[in-house]
Amino acid sequence: MSFRPISVLLAAHALFIAPVLAQEWELVWSDEFDYEGLPDDTKWDYDVGGHGWGNQESQYYTANREKNARVEDGMLIIEAHKEEYNGKPYTSARLVTRGVEDWTYGRIAVRARLPSGRGTWPAIWMLPTENPYGNGSWPDNGEIDIMEHVGYDPGQVHASIHTNKYNHLLGTQRGGTITVDDAEDEFHEYSLEWTPHQLDVFVDDTHYFQYLNDGEGWSSWPYDHPFHLLLNIAVGGTWGGAEGIDDSIFPQKFEFEWVRVYDRSVDPTVTMTISPAEPEEGVQLDLEAEVSDHPGEIDFVDFMQGGGVIERVFEPPYVHTIDDMPPGCFSISARVTDMRGRPVYSDTTDVSVGNDCAQASYVIAPHHIPGTVEAEWYDLGGGGTAYYDTDAANHGDGIRQDEGVDIQITNDTDGGHNVGWIESGEWLAYTIYVDRTGIYSVDARVASPGSGGSFSLLADGVNVTNTVSVPSTGGWQDFTTITIDDVELVGGIQELRFRVWGGGFNINRFAFHLETQTNIEEQEPRFGDSVEVWPNPFKDSARIGYDVPEPGTVVLTIYDVQGRLVTTLADHYHAAGRHYGEIRGVDLPAGVYFCRLQSARGVAVRPVLRLD
Repeated sequence: MSFRPISVLLAAHALFIAPVLAQEWELVWSDEFDYEGLPDDTKWDYDVGGHGWGNQESQYYTANREKNARVEDGMLIIEAHKEEYNGKPYTSARLVTRGVEDWTYGRIAVRARLPSGRGTWPAIWMLPTENPYGNGSWPDNGEIDIMEHVGYDPGQVHASIHTNKYNHLLGTQRGGTITVDDAEDEFHEYSLEWTPHQLDVFVDDTHYFQYLNDGEGWSSWPYDHPFHLLLNIAVGGTWGGAEGIDDSIFPQKFEFEWVRVYDRSVDPTVTMTISPAEPEEGVQLDLEAEVSDHPGEIDFVDFMQGGGVIERVFEPPYVHTIDDMPPGCFSISARVTDMRGRPVYSDTTDVSVGNDCAQASYVIAPHHIPGTVEAEWYDLGGGGTAYYDTDAANHGDGIRQDEGVDIQITNDTDGGHNVGWIESGEWLAYTIYVDRTGIYSVDARVASPGSGGSFSLLADGVNVTNTVSVPSTGGWQDFTTITIDDVELVGGIQELRFRVWGGGFNINRFAFHLETQTNIEEQEPRFGDSVEVWPNPFKDSARIGYDVPEPGTVVLTIYDVQGRLVTTLADHYHAAGRHYGEIRGVDLPAGVYFCRLQSARGVAVRPVLRLD
């Protein structure tokens, strides 16, 4: 448990897709507190002392003292008191599993009710049992904070990690915050899911913090050796006591219904192969994913470049073809998601095309217009080529941590990430492909706590929006849509540049809508009508096959006979070629429906009958 400035912990509410691995968990250790008296000494030990614990804390941690740690009425109670003890003005307890039990990977879950009041600092956290890395001390060997709460800021629950590269002493630590209004009144489950690839933290079923293994070694990922669990209430300290200690609140209880640790009963794996292994510019690149030991039915496979989706495939074989590889340096992986919404990842394959890491689209293919450009998916190529950031340090907690652009987890609609800490003079570049010359409107998702800011969009150096003002929205994560009209874009591949004139806001994404097409005589629709649904009629499921003659954004939807949208099966960029979707009978009552396929080239509709 280590002090960190609250300002760097970013609010994020229900941002992710449930737990990380599609797997079943097997209980391997627990304390259900079905006894009375001191905590079970076959499961718990104590940290003892009053030296401040590196955070200028005011309590003395005792051992084997029921006043500070006991089990009664089916609960573990850690209780902090205002009392003089060994030269300190408060007592408390810090229970640890060090020397008794520790774990590498797994799921750690604790159901607890938090103490309240100014000066309390409860924590559920983990430290390494051994220290093989760096200088053998903190933070080189890691820390995982599953839950921290400071009493002067009630309801704000924090999770964070500390490593040699990312820690509060450098101002680079990674963390997340979620509001749990009744954390001091009700029991909630605080849990960590830890794999060789990432750490994910939850409150109940809400996943609000993720930290990925960047593959750069122990300085950023020391989480490959045993860690033990700690439960404690600190009093005061650099964070807990930042607004003083209210002595009238004591005693204060930190209560636990149970503590449980799980191991993976099934370890699914995803293997991705690329062909050719060393592609050249302009060649065809084939990606294929294979899944083994997966306990659930697979929903789809995403082929990814970094944190961006290149293509989503719904049916085996899970293959995607990139027809014309551009030059650049790419990091490609596959992510499999099962019917429960839980993903598992392949290893990443680094692909270098050409003589250097030239400017290239983050998702390999250009962003297609009409369509949506995610702000964090700016081009590859590095500072001065794909972006300019006035501060070389990365203050975010999201993807692309090795670059200067500050990307953070967002609580905007549909989750994901936004670009933050935006300052005057900064810019981001995106390679785009405009399907049709015409007049567009652009919906930008922005947030600003203060006086807002301003920006322009430039297409191949031409300012196509003039200066756009960003209003105050009341908070960094209070996003709103501003619409920019009369944006004239010429068809073809070009660079779109987001240029900041006045800072002080966040940007999430831009959605481009074609309002008026020009040069129609030169751009006749060429969207094919080859859409097949089989079997049709169907009962359990039907497969949809469709051809996309040219790359672009394609939307595949199902409507009922009254014209109401039932479900969206696809809404993303498609490479040219044959693609597949699936209608599941469990999602639809019996009746007549319409499958509608739309791209910038046209619309195709097919009737579908679902039987009882």
